[in-house]
Order: sequence, then C-alpha cells, then structure tokens
Amino acid sequence: MLRVEQLTKLYAQGEIAGIKNISFSVEKSEFFTLLGPSGCGKTTTLRAIAGLETPSAGRVTLGDRLIFDVAEGIFVPPNQRRLGMVFQSYAVWPHMSVYENVVFPLRMAEQRGSASEMRKRVTRTLETMGLVGFADRSAAQLSGGQQQRLALARALVAEPRLLLLDEPLSNLDALLREHMRGELRRLQKEVGVTTVYVTHDQAEALALSDRIAVMNNGAIVQIGSPHEIYDRPVNAFVATFVGRSNLFRGESVECDKDGSVRIETVLGPVMCRAPGSSSGMALAAALIRPEHVVLTDAAGSDEPILNRFRGRVVHVAFLGEAIERVVRVGEVEILVRSIAGAMDGPQDVDVFFPPERTLAIAADT
Repeated sequence: MLRVEQLTKLYAQGEIAGIKNISFSVEKSEFFTLLGPSGCGKTTTLRAIAGLETPSAGRVTLGDRLIFDVAEGIFVPPNQRRLGMVFQSYAVWPHMSVYENVVFPLRMAEQRGSASEMRKRVTRTLETMGLVGFADRSAAQLSGGQQQRLALARALVAEPRLLLLDEPLSNLDALLREHMRGELRRLQKEVGVTTVYVTHDQAEALALSDRIAVMNNGAIVQIGSPHEIYDRPVNAFVATFVGRSNLFRGESVECDKDGSVRIETVLGPVMCRAPGSSSGMALAAALIRPEHVVLTDAAGSDEPILNRFRGRVVHVAFLGEAIERVVRVGEVEILVRSIAGAMDGPQDVDVFFPPERTLAIAADT
C-alpha cells in the first residue's frame, strides 16, 4: 500500500540529517507507528509522506502510484495524494460549525459531488465518530476529545487512501487519552483505512499498532509487532525506550551448546536466552523486564546459584494494580514489578532471573 525507500532529509548545507535512509512498507488497512524520542525524525518522515517536506533523497510510492522520487524529479502536490492528516493541535476551525469543518474538504475537492451527496457523506462520517448530534454546534464549543474526533472526521470524510496522524492524543488528559486510544483503534479497524501514526508514547504505540518502527537519531532502529519490539528488542536503546527494563552490560560473553548465552555482569554471571539473530552479533548485555524478576525470601545458604542474587528491598511503591520494588544488590538497583498485594518494608530477599525470560542483546552506548 505504502512504500518508503531510502528517504533522507538534509539541513544546513547538507551537513545535518533530519532523517537518514528511512525505508519501510505499510500493508493495506495496517496501523503502522513511528515511535521515538523528540527530535528523532518521525514527524519529518510523516511530513515527507504528506508532501509537506521535500526530502533530499529517496522515493515514496502510494499504491501503484509513485508520488515522490528525487532521482526522477517526481513530486505530487499534497492535495493530489489522497491523504488524510490529523495534526497534534487538531487544527479545527473554531469559527465554523462541526458540519462546516467536515464538509470543507469535499467542497475543496477537484471532483465535487452534489450538495445532497456531500451531506450524506458528512452525516455518515459524523455518525461513525459519534458527533452527529453536534453538527450545528460551533467547533469552539467542543471538548478536547470531541475536537479530536472532529479532526478525524474531517480527515476521513474524503475517503483517503492513507491516514497520517501526528501525535493526535498528546493534548488530552491521561484518562481521556486512554479512552481515545481505544476509540481510535476501533474506528481505524471499522473504517479500514491504512494508517501511519507518530508518537513518542510507547504505551500508545504498543496498544494501537499492528507494527512499530522505533526511530532514533534520524534512523529506524527496529521494525516489528508490539510483542516483538517489547519481548525481543535488538539493542539497549530499544529495550530501555520501550517499556521499563533492567539492563546489565557485561565484559565477556560465552555461548553454550544449547544456544543460551552466559554474560559476565557486575552482578555476576547471568544465563540468558539468545535471539534468533545472535550469530555473529556482539552480545554484551543481559535484559530482563521488571515483571519477569522473581523475588523470594532470602535463603539460608549463601552458596552461589546461577541468576540468583542476594539483595535488600530499599523502596516500595504502590501503583494501584501493581507494586514496584527497588532491590539493591551491592551497588546495583533492580526494579521488580508484581501484582498488587501486601506492602512490606525493607527486607532481605533473593532476586532470581529466569533464564528463559532473560535476553542477551547488543550493548550500545
């Protein structure tokens, strides 16, 4: 459906790269997310797809139509790309009614339908968005969540081939943002529109996406399903950016015959599972998520056991549905997350990393 190839954007006489050799494809009806920290190039990539930025190199194909190619000198104007876009600020027109906001793209289209046809399409779109009762209301009188749905309605009414969303939930409060995540996913699946979504919020990306491209410093670091990104990050950046993590860099690595990896860390030797692509990769960090760490009462014997370390609980936080504990082992602090239960104070415990839940990854800086 969408194919982006070697997209590059240079600034400052070609010395600074906004994005570098960005390549990915999006299937029809897929929800594809560009995820990364501020300044990583995700919005620049989205704007290049929309035609609002002119890349220095690369090409973009939408369906069977080439809409941008530096080498061939092709640049299809934004209004001819059949895209819908929702910005972070929504950009609804406060001086217009809800109906006037939504019908505007149809009136500006090259092939306008009749007034009755446009009214039918607007009404159908407002019904889908749950706004049909607000058609005559001023857009300025809507709540934040209603304005977000209005922006989506305006983007979808022209039946775009591709929907581009640039952090559309970031201006909502936490409770409404969580609610609108579910609404957005439901609407996208109901309408079936192919979607590229930009966010720095990893919880949003995991909840909404079919696939995620994690970006950093203008480049794509990893592409995969939410489960792949969370459970099998390719390096320390992805592991620490997507979700909470305990990461222990090591000085040496040994690979056993069964394919598991033994890493010497500041805690001691840690046995890990190796990813499928471990062959030839410099594996030098052990990763375990807080919810996979096992805590038990300190055993009587101090005899070393692989992946088990004696520590002391130094901090406990109640989070409602879960409890987070910080366990100090020597000078190292380990984050442990468990289902909410009894609150306890400082105590000596044994920390165990199940080898099947501990991953060996590349240790980037």
